[in-house]
Amino acid sequence: NEEKVPYLLPMLGVETSTTRLKASMLEIEQTITTWPQLASGVNLGGGISTDVCRRILLDELRDSGRYFVDIEKEIRDKSTIEYKEKPLNIKPSLSDQEMLDEISKNESIWEHQIDINKKDIEKIVSAACKAPSGANSQSWKWMYHNKCLYLFFDDVFRPDLLDCKRTTMITGLGAATENAVLKTHELGYEVILETVNIDENSKLITTFRFFNKKHNIYKNKYEPHSVDFLAKTIDDRISNRNVIESVQIKRSRLDKLKKISQTIPGADLLIIDDPDQLNKLAEITGKMDRIRYTSKTGHNDFRGEARWTVEEAIKTKTGISFKETMDLTPTEYAGFYVSKDFPVVNHLAEWGLGEAYEKIQKKWVKGAAAVGLLIMPSFSTNTFFDGGRALERVWLAANQDNISVHPPSLSTLIFNTLVYGEKNVLPKKMRSEANILLKEFEDLFGISKNEGKVLLLRFLISTPPKYRALRHDLNQILSIT
Repeated sequence: NEEKVPYLLPMLGVETSTTRLKASMLEIEQTITTWPQLASGVNLGGGISTDVCRRILLDELRDSGRYFVDIEKEIRDKSTIEYKEKPLNIKPSLSDQEMLDEISKNESIWEHQIDINKKDIEKIVSAACKAPSGANSQSWKWMYHNKCLYLFFDDVFRPDLLDCKRTTMITGLGAATENAVLKTHELGYEVILETVNIDENSKLITTFRFFNKKHNIYKNKYEPHSVDFLAKTIDDRISNRNVIESVQIKRSRLDKLKKISQTIPGADLLIIDDPDQLNKLAEITGKMDRIRYTSKTGHNDFRGEARWTVEEAIKTKTGISFKETMDLTPTEYAGFYVSKDFPVVNHLAEWGLGEAYEKIQKKWVKGAAAVGLLIMPSFSTNTFFDGGRALERVWLAANQDNISVHPPSLSTLIFNTLVYGEKNVLPKKMRSEANILLKEFEDLFGISKNEGKVLLLRFLISTPPKYRALRHDLNQILSIT
């Protein structure tokens, strides 16, 4: 099948195939052995082809072309309504005027605060925007105004299942803030952050105030220099989705990552490296990925992040380029590609199938040297902002030690929604299964339901991936007044 798929799919015509055929294709080597064909359908196709051939031979049909005859579409209940996909939850990007309006509410200049040059502003923001973000959405905008650099939440893409109370996107803003602080120190400045009490409607998140040196009146407010050595890895940080055989990492190297996470108050990194525990985790996260792809809310998030061609990725500069970054076999890629349409995955959900969605997740986790769960003391937008800073520190430290990193599963994000989000975000049957998996997950890591589950991280020894997620041009996300 791996050899056949790249040739068969263009011949078959993915876009023109029925949703049942595409759904059945995902079950090959799962619950069926080959392409599904009913005898009645084969006979019908043969009859139609014979009739067309007869007319060609009698010179009654001369036009060349491709024709589709779908009896289920021609003969069906008159009350059948064609499925129409609703637009994604996309909002307009923040304008300069909106940012200035937010700034004006609490604008102030502190004593000894300095104005920094445009070149350094651009270096700081450029470094910040190399941080990871949920679905590579890059939900940040920046404005330098009157000696202050302001970080805004550019709430453009709203995931339905994977961003409970906006904590996922806020985590990305925390990671970007960490990079900005590291780069500021590398440039020789001192910096004080003023971060608001963040909620899911916050626009202005953090204000950066710059100084040439420390002044006693602010002595407890300056950002510490404890992890400045991580700045040199900002440009090299990358997510590595390669599928490999597990290569052991010494526990002492993993323990260093745990200590790095703890440099953010309240943060911790819980690490699993026992093969039996990793296998158990693979089963849990694999099933959660199936729930993610076959639920309506999860499928909406999938539609929002998936990029199917290099051209599409270059045009948007957001999302995940599946073919280039996911290390999928041709069959796996074809499976994700035909899943673009919700009626396809809805068939699988109704049939109680869809184990194909578990495969790549299981390979990722089972091939890891270790998997770490980054946690915070509680679930809130403020703690997840700090969790984003801890996340970036761990990621940079790992890459600096030649350890590749990848968030293999978004299960923690679904768990957060399950506990703290709207109860109807998943169908009843899926919600029941997810609750059982949540309990197994918490028992595996030895944590309580109340602790904030920021993200899972896969640690592996691997060659760097060939493709890097794209980023917006600086002039799209930075304004200097």
